Amino acid sequence: DVRIGLFLHIPFPNAQLFSMLPWRQEVLSGMLGSDLIGFQVADDTANFISTAERLLHATVDGHRLRIGSRTVEVDTFPISVDFARWDALGNETADAAAALRADLGVAAVFLGIDRLDYTKGISQRLQAFEELLDEGRLEAEHCAFVQVAVPSRTDVPAYQDERIEVEALVDRINARYRRRNGVGPVQYIESSFDDTGLAAWYRAADALVVTSLADGMNLVAKEFVAARGDGDGMVVLSEFAGAAQDLPEALIVNPYDIEAIKSALMTAVSLAPEERQERMAAMRDSVRLHDVHHWADHFLERLEAVPRTRRRHSFLRRPVITKLSGTARRVRPVAHDGER
Repeated sequence: DVRIGLFLHIPFPNAQLFSMLPWRQEVLSGMLGSDLIGFQVADDTANFISTAERLLHATVDGHRLRIGSRTVEVDTFPISVDFARWDALGNETADAAAALRADLGVAAVFLGIDRLDYTKGISQRLQAFEELLDEGRLEAEHCAFVQVAVPSRTDVPAYQDERIEVEALVDRINARYRRRNGVGPVQYIESSFDDTGLAAWYRAADALVVTSLADGMNLVAKEFVAARGDGDGMVVLSEFAGAAQDLPEALIVNPYDIEAIKSALMTAVSLAPEERQERMAAMRDSVRLHDVHHWADHFLERLEAVPRTRRRHSFLRRPVITKLSGTARRVRPVAHDGER
């Protein structure tokens, strides 16, 4: 007799899209072997509930699904970051951040940190940056866009194509707008950083730019906020990232709308200091109060509260039950792919 909790960190599609999967019922049935299923945002929760109702004829009672004799709870648990840790890292790397800014030698620094993934909208933000240079609203001598692209799934053709597209765009911008010192305005770093290195970049930037086309949460946005103990900085944030619901003070954009991204980039570096600091203070309060420890405690408390009569899993194979027997509490992360 075990409690099983499942948390899905990626978006869950609507019933129409999910129905295209040839193994749709198997995936759903497997997920519904849990007692509690958590999603990042309310839309994903609603999508899962409606999909189970449509494909498995589950009975819906609020956030409970009834299938035969079983009842499964489904709810929203937005994940977060360790605020105290990132706050400390931001303060510890203040000097390193100042050195990064000095090396860039410009007044405005935009920052993107992503896996090199076609869902992250890297091309969209770079296109917006290029058009602002074309229009003269930004000047290459006075601004820089630092894009950290962490290699990901390099053997997958779609990811290879994304790399080619992004690198071509970077090369084009830097060739067209090379500064007097011979350096282009886009600093493209195809590498990974440890958390100390990331914190330094977070602290160095004027604006973090997150233009994900689809994202469960996007913890980079929350890491940036937590690392800004100086109370400054701004976030340009895709409406399709779960973090947009937790950080409404960010500049929320539709990443498919290049004009909207351009407007947000300009706003990010032109806001009055008082408004910028007020927005950052509100975002920091949100991440501080709802950090990763709050998320874990909330999820596990809900799981512990599942009534015993609803925790019978006759479909579990005996070896699994035997292995788990005698454990009071066990949390087992599965298939974590390094997503931020």
